[in-house]
Amino acid sequence: MSWRNLAMPADRTRDPPLASTAAIAVCAENARSYLQRAADAYVTPVSDGRGTELVYYRKDFGTPAGWREIRGVQVVSMSRSFASLHHGISAKDVGDDNNSDNVGDTGRGGSSGGGGRGSKGAKNSKPVDGKSSDGTTDVAQRHEWYLDRLGKLERFRRQLYSLALAPIEEPMPSAGRWQGGGDQHEDAEGRVWLGVAVVLEWPKDGSAEPRGPDFPAFARDTTNVFLVTSRDGVHVDHSFIYARRPLLLKAHKRQRDWDAGFFLPAPHFVTHSSSLNGARQHTLYFEARAGHLHHEERFEGEATIGRASWPAHRLVGLRAADPGCPAHVLTKTINATPRGAKRQSLHVNIDLPDAAARLRVEVRCARTRTTPPGFEAARSMVVSPAVRTSGGMRRIVWIDGPPSGAERDLEIHLCPEALLQLRFELQGKARLYAFQLAHFSL
Repeated sequence: MSWRNLAMPADRTRDPPLASTAAIAVCAENARSYLQRAADAYVTPVSDGRGTELVYYRKDFGTPAGWREIRGVQVVSMSRSFASLHHGISAKDVGDDNNSDNVGDTGRGGSSGGGGRGSKGAKNSKPVDGKSSDGTTDVAQRHEWYLDRLGKLERFRRQLYSLALAPIEEPMPSAGRWQGGGDQHEDAEGRVWLGVAVVLEWPKDGSAEPRGPDFPAFARDTTNVFLVTSRDGVHVDHSFIYARRPLLLKAHKRQRDWDAGFFLPAPHFVTHSSSLNGARQHTLYFEARAGHLHHEERFEGEATIGRASWPAHRLVGLRAADPGCPAHVLTKTINATPRGAKRQSLHVNIDLPDAAARLRVEVRCARTRTTPPGFEAARSMVVSPAVRTSGGMRRIVWIDGPPSGAERDLEIHLCPEALLQLRFELQGKARLYAFQLAHFSL
């Protein structure tokens, strides 16, 4: 495939011409697409401003005459930057610094992490050699996949309708780089990519569902929106899809509700300050149809633009399944000294709604699997308010024994190579949303 900028005369006259029937595919309602069938919508270019440029768009894995056999997504990087497309610069004129082929090792499936292995390799993810039909070298790598964690028959239960990600606009500052567990595909800055996946539920099931304004919203031939994450924008964790935990809820909604049917969100979150209180928040805009409309009927009713917002860094939280029993969360191994600091302060984004809700933190050295003296969970304490933090962040300290009783920050030099893990203990109704390690300064 060759990507072109129609504003450039040279691109409009390249061979084969854009009007050539060989370059297009016939899609629904006789629409014609250069991206092939079912790939003509939700095309999303993403640039992180640091050299990574990707394009997300849909892909139809079915046969030419099939209907909704199996749909998925694809993400490509190009040998030319977006800027060179805008200015009409050829690939050979763009230096290596502008090439965007750093999307992970070739041949790897389009997923990573325990929840993302439903998108297996083989046919699902394949690199290309960079040669398009007209001899140009615009596409450097392509990864493509569909949902088949439950086997090839999963296409009758769910299909990916669209997907796009972007680096979170406000990364947790100085959060330390993860070690292991997919580290080779990690963003160079250790950032998290957030995105939304639209899933078509029971896409080929035409079973009649009860109709009426007071009946539950349709569950078949409709879409749901799920949060997806990645460390590099390519290898995606689909855990929330398989946990059936949508980001935009339809539970208990009725067919009369405006936001109980077909959903199609904007491809990215917008992070901004609230106009009410100035607090930072994540906002997602979306198109919604009433709950009495199936996907195939979506154009038979009016669309409403909706807006959903969450406090910054509180899209997802962890809590004890049983408030009467403590729950424990062990992080991956963290390299806590990207700048060689000997001490760091630990901050957590938490909710402690009542006196019974508690959070305790234990430090473990990754190499020795031991806890440094003085950094046991029983010595930890949540300090409020936090120092130089915002958005619900509170500082964690460890209390020395008698006679000093002094507060201690995290002394990372006590662990070999400063590789450590954090073990959080949640009690009662405590909720943990995020944590960060901030470089200590006197």
